[in-house]
Amino acid sequence: MKKIFAFTIITTLFCVANTLSAQESKDSNESEIILEKINYVAATTIDFQKEFDVGFPSLLTLGVRIEQSDNNADPVSLVAAGLELKAAELAADKTVDNYKSEDVLKRGVELALIREEIAELKAIKFLLPEQSETLDKAIKVIEAAKEEQSRHSPHDHGRWQDNQSSRYSNRITINNTRHNDAHVYINGRYYGYIQPKRSSSYYPHDSRGNIEIRYRESKNIYRKHGVNLGGYINIR
Repeated sequence: MKKIFAFTIITTLFCVANTLSAQESKDSNESEIILEKINYVAATTIDFQKEFDVGFPSLLTLGVRIEQSDNNADPVSLVAAGLELKAAELAADKTVDNYKSEDVLKRGVELALIREEIAELKAIKFLLPEQSETLDKAIKVIEAAKEEQSRHSPHDHGRWQDNQSSRYSNRITINNTRHNDAHVYINGRYYGYIQPKRSSSYYPHDSRGNIEIRYRESKNIYRKHGVNLGGYINIR
């Protein structure tokens, strides 16, 4: 009986110590993302065919395609849609107030640079030759990093390969303290949404922690980028 009692005490103390250690670890790695309201105009609210009046049938679906590309974090299709918008602007010799092709194209390039997918960067370089210098630099950096990692560990490609050890060491827990769903993007990839007053843990391939939160409240849109974040994050 004494042995069982002693074992119970030791086990209890071990559990308490682990809990306190986890709490200390959480507190030391805790950070916040404070959402900021933005003046966001959804492409789906614009009748591009009516605005430009150039008779392009594809303009009927352009708004939907822009929004889908952005929500799905697809930089290549976003740039392609931006070029289609630019062609309509040139043909009509006008732009739509508060929604210009240059902004769509900029978003597509920025997203590709965050995602660091060589195939996407090459595709966008083909679509936007004027961005060749920026995209070539990014491609060289990624290729050099891959080669360096391959030399040190031939079977581990770090952020470019889904291996179990990197998945669990890169865990990010996000707590949604707000009253509506918060949509989570990590390193340019959509990871889903967190319900109000709930938290979720994610295991990105890459530990960089470039996090974007998108949040809608009534007619207001909130977005916020956070770079090099990890551990436990509160959305405020």
